[in-house]
Amino acid sequence: MKNALRPQSPAWQRFPIIIFLIMIVAGCSSPQQLAEQHRYDEAIDVLMARMEKRYSPANTRQLADIYHKANASDSAIINSLINSGEPDIWFAVFTAIQRLDTRQQKIAALPESVRQQIGFQPFDYTAYLLQTRQKACLYQYTLAERHLLHDKRMDAMQSLEIVNALDSSYRRTAYLLDSLYRTAPAPLYYQILLAYPYPLPPGMAEFITENDLAPYSTRNIYFVNKKPDPYRLYAEIRITDVKIAPEKTGELAFAESVQMQDGLAYKLDGEGDFLRDSVGQKIEIPKFKTLACYVSDYQQQKSIQLFGEVLLVSVPDGKILIRKPVQGASHFTHRYARFKGDLDALSPESARLIGSRKQEFPSDGAMIQHASENLFKEATGILSAAMENAERNE
Repeated sequence: MKNALRPQSPAWQRFPIIIFLIMIVAGCSSPQQLAEQHRYDEAIDVLMARMEKRYSPANTRQLADIYHKANASDSAIINSLINSGEPDIWFAVFTAIQRLDTRQQKIAALPESVRQQIGFQPFDYTAYLLQTRQKACLYQYTLAERHLLHDKRMDAMQSLEIVNALDSSYRRTAYLLDSLYRTAPAPLYYQILLAYPYPLPPGMAEFITENDLAPYSTRNIYFVNKKPDPYRLYAEIRITDVKIAPEKTGELAFAESVQMQDGLAYKLDGEGDFLRDSVGQKIEIPKFKTLACYVSDYQQQKSIQLFGEVLLVSVPDGKILIRKPVQGASHFTHRYARFKGDLDALSPESARLIGSRKQEFPSDGAMIQHASENLFKEATGILSAAMENAERNE
């Protein structure tokens, strides 16, 4: 009975909300919007899902248009890559041909009448896929050999991972992988934790904790964010404090002046008469005037500082082997000035600001990323040194 007595919103008031939600959902998955963003295959998937329920001439026409645009786009990419003559194109060429083949397989599953309306003409890409896969594997394998020759083991590993993704049974990969893994850097599993107890601006926590430390790897240590099997050491970077100095523009107003010669005057005596030299000529003296300029000196400032600690933990017994403080900061400072008066009156320091302009403050995201990079550089340096010491002591 209580629910029956609760006042209900009239139906006419609820309809706009329902219609608005439907428009949002429809807009997010609109094939036309996806196609305009060159996300052709996603647009095709949306239309295919619609056509599973009901075929309509409008959906068929739209599918035909997007299908042919997608094929034309990939064909243009392939031609551009091949015409470039560069040696590193074959993985991208293979990927584009693979998209063409996968796309036509989707269309081939439609009824024949629909395929005819679309203008579907099947093509056998098998030979092209095989040829470009082989060329991509050969290039990446050769690149891996060159990297190993120059002791760039991480780059070699990345090239071989591409080879393995293209062809897991590629005949020459096993030997090189064995050579690589025998000298590969030790993987170190890590986690980045936010132990700061107060709320942060939207997106800031993700900027900090979702950083990838793999670029900080060295010849002796490779940072991984997935647990290797097995692993005996574990690294943890904890962010314990975040200090944010918001955007601030300070102003300092002052005037500068200087005496400058402004022609000549005649020297006078105490009575106001002209003084003359030994030959009777009036004695000339320099005449000065005062130049002034009013200066508004502005200083823009913004900073973010991250503080934390880095730990190296022994997994079997949970013993903390290393625990050290780390920090990283990002500072933005910019000066500019506005002038009113005679610029010749300015001091050298103020004159350097002529033509300066106010700058846009860097975004929070950019400053967090920079501060994080500085902190992680310090933390990974500590971990790398610890691992090297451990190797020497073994």
